[in-house]
Amino acid sequence: LLLERGYAEAPTPASADVVLLNTCAIREKAEAKVWTRLRDLRGRAPLGTRKDAPKKRQQVAVLGCMAERVKDGLFADGLADVVAGPDAYRRLPDLLEAAAGAPALDT
Repeated sequence: LLLERGYAEAPTPASADVVLLNTCAIREKAEAKVWTRLRDLRGRAPLGTRKDAPKKRQQVAVLGCMAERVKDGLFADGLADVVAGPDAYRRLPDLLEAAAGAPALDT
């Protein structure tokens, strides 16, 4: 879906314009790992492609059953830009586009 809309895989998470976190709320300690990863991602400096280019904030999308269960809590402190439940992945390109201006939610 994302490739069809012009997205490409980045060589590293730090160089990506968008980071997708696929979540599961069933596995032991899975939620704690997601919260830690979100805080780590947001601790990074804004990213740009060239040193002289304006810096662009990396988008973070949280997908899956944890996203569906926690929903708005993932937007706290700007941790996530997009929250999408398991059945909303088909709308991911549109949600990422919408999140350029404000957080986007589809659970």
